[in-house]
Amino acid sequence: MSLPPIARVASINVGRAQRFEADAGGKAFRSAILKGPVAGRVELGEEGVAGDVQADRRYHGGPEKAVYLYALEHLAFWQRALRCDPLPPGTLGENLTIEGWSDLERTLHVGDTLAIGDGDAAAAIQLTTPRQPCWKLERRMGLHGFARAFLESRRIGSYARVVRPGPIAAGDPIRVVNRSPDSATLRDLIDASYFRDRDARARVLADADLDPLLRRRF
Repeated sequence: MSLPPIARVASINVGRAQRFEADAGGKAFRSAILKGPVAGRVELGEEGVAGDVQADRRYHGGPEKAVYLYALEHLAFWQRALRCDPLPPGTLGENLTIEGWSDLERTLHVGDTLAIGDGDAAAAIQLTTPRQPCWKLERRMGLHGFARAFLESRRIGSYARVVRPGPIAAGDPIRVVNRSPDSATLRDLIDASYFRDRDARARVLADADLDPLLRRRF
């Protein structure tokens, strides 16, 4: 019996590395944070979405951060908060804009496996860690203090590894095919990592399957 989908892919977004000029007191840098939607079916491989680039592989990309997911509903939240025009998919550097998970960080766990698409050809990803917003996000948005506001909103999305490569497209259903209910939620990791929440930290450390690198952080 097929599991019902709980979300869908609203957009698949890729970007190329480009130079950002220095602002007042800043420095020029290269980043692929500017991403835009691609049409049609796109291959999702172990290193991420075909055609996407990470300019700084020390902090972005690689098997454990192959894909970055963000909720379409969160983009709508920022549109309201910033009182700006609608933010198109890819605005915050996400590879997959997901529709239907307005509470993604509270309801999903590190280690949850999601199938994208239908049948045996569906690709699959496994959630690894929430995003760590940095100064490049703030420079991309051109808003002083945005990185901190982004973090404090707890609407920061999640990275994932690709456990089963395959072609994906906008409109594909997303199903949770393997849930880790005893694992830390994404929100637990956010609160424990950035807000010194002792209860969240205890839940994270109680996770027997927690990635050893994350465990050492705590």
